[in-house]
Amino acid sequence: MPDRKFHRKRYIAFEFVKGGDEVGRKDLAHAINERLFRSNANLKYDVILIRAHKGIVLTSHLDANRLREILNSFELEDSGFEMRTLGTSGTILTLKEKFFKGQDLG
Repeated sequence: MPDRKFHRKRYIAFEFVKGGDEVGRKDLAHAINERLFRSNANLKYDVILIRAHKGIVLTSHLDANRLREILNSFELEDSGFEMRTLGTSGTILTLKEKFFKGQDLG
């Protein structure tokens, strides 16, 4: 049976504008979960990777707009980092080619 967690996948590329030096995948997931809890929202996502102040988050096409809003809402004063989204794609390869050129992503 195929996994339908993310039926129509959307990959969102982001970068840390301020702070973020010590933020890992679990740290970012925890920060997103806090925002979701405070706004009483429920969406599914996965932090795929974070490398050199940039990263990729996976979600469904239905949750992509809300997750972009959450990612863009982090501010240095309350989260310890500030970030902005760079772009969204249905394939991870497109995001890697566009925003991670020349970087070893493993």
